[in-house]
Amino acid sequence: MIRTILCLALFAACGGDDPADNKTADAAPGGGDQDAGPPPVDAEPFTVTLTGRTSEIGLNGETPVSAEVALIENDGTEVTRVTSDVNGDFTISTTTTTPVTGYLKATKAGNWDCYLEPPKPVEMNLENALAIFGSDLIWNTFTRIVTGAEHTSGNGIVAVVITNSAGGAEVGATLTNSLGLTVYYPDLDNALQPGSWPNSVGNRGLAVMFNVPDGPITLNATAADGSAMLANDLTVRPDALTATIIVPN
Repeated sequence: MIRTILCLALFAACGGDDPADNKTADAAPGGGDQDAGPPPVDAEPFTVTLTGRTSEIGLNGETPVSAEVALIENDGTEVTRVTSDVNGDFTISTTTTTPVTGYLKATKAGNWDCYLEPPKPVEMNLENALAIFGSDLIWNTFTRIVTGAEHTSGNGIVAVVITNSAGGAEVGATLTNSLGLTVYYPDLDNALQPGSWPNSVGNRGLAVMFNVPDGPITLNATAADGSAMLANDLTVRPDALTATIIVPN
């Protein structure tokens, strides 16, 4: 079970076109002399599509499951909702004239909700979003094994994938946060021995925080070469898994 969740990958690969390639600007009708400047421009709608999989972990491993997946704006407005199939696969799309500012929320009865937050507004199609579900028992056990402490009801877990400019793991990166919480860097070869985990990101680019109070948190990562990466502000939800990625500036 522990090894499964440590394989978390958020939007690990990107596909599709940049909206700059999909949009064209048509001048609005109207007259006026040349000194009036260019006429207004109407943005051309474009479609953003996100694909991924929903999976549930238990004491015996991981199982794809059907679940509800909603695309929600940061103000709480639900844009659209789909149900993943029996293999856990889902595709969710929206047509817009501006980048999508929001997140995915995956829900399944009897499990913690899972929130997937991109690092910045989404302007292109994204693939391989992985929503992981686990019950109270699973996440409480995970927290106790890794930290030696019990999960506090009302707190959440934050999982972070730190990537380089090529989209791979930024090996050797370190993560800090505005709440001063301990950051754990999973070692997949020693998944059940957290005391042997490294002090920086390994070859999966993973970092995890436990017992994170619900509310805002700012994540800052430093690349292996010492350069600052793009800061990430996100909202932690109570008794839920919130996952995101950090990318270079």
